[in-house]
Amino acid sequence: ALPIYGGETFHLTWSTRAVPIFMACSGPKSLQMGGRIADGVLFQVGSEPSFVQYALDNIRLGAEQAGRKMEDIKLFMRLACAVSEDRNKAREQVKGYAAVAAGTTFATVPRDYFSEQLWDELAAFKSGYDYYQHGENLAKHTELLTDRIVDGIAIAGAPDEAVPKFQALADMGIDGFVCPASMEDAMEFIQLFGEKVVPRVK
Repeated sequence: ALPIYGGETFHLTWSTRAVPIFMACSGPKSLQMGGRIADGVLFQVGSEPSFVQYALDNIRLGAEQAGRKMEDIKLFMRLACAVSEDRNKAREQVKGYAAVAAGTTFATVPRDYFSEQLWDELAAFKSGYDYYQHGENLAKHTELLTDRIVDGIAIAGAPDEAVPKFQALADMGIDGFVCPASMEDAMEFIQLFGEKVVPRVK
């Protein structure tokens, strides 16, 4: 029997188009698997171009193993981001999510892709991380997020500062970005990001 809703019978048909399958991943093996089998890969490794190169290297390796080309795979980044006309405000707003993302980067990206300074600062940050305050902007451990860590993990600042950083990633072949709006006033960020950042990134 067909299902009934609101007194009406209905049935759903199978989709007549292919539905793309994206893999969300950060570690080398899962990135390689994404390169082998997925229509697209969504990865989180931070904003530092060398970290993005790590992800691309592994996706490409998987693609080559399957006889595929990078052009066949959509590349999306999940990225900690905050923009504001007040630069300091943006950098404070991003810290809660950047702290979470920093842990992922430190755990998955090989040390060869780090500068010595950033590796040492991230190691110190992780040693002081309090999982009871996981993801909180006001967590005590956010005080350990140095400017170098914030710049390596996130894009945070005024729109004119954010645009060239996004453009540099787009120029590496990134097709799109997923930026969680984790700050207190999310709508202010979304509006400014939509008006002064997105239209300027090609």
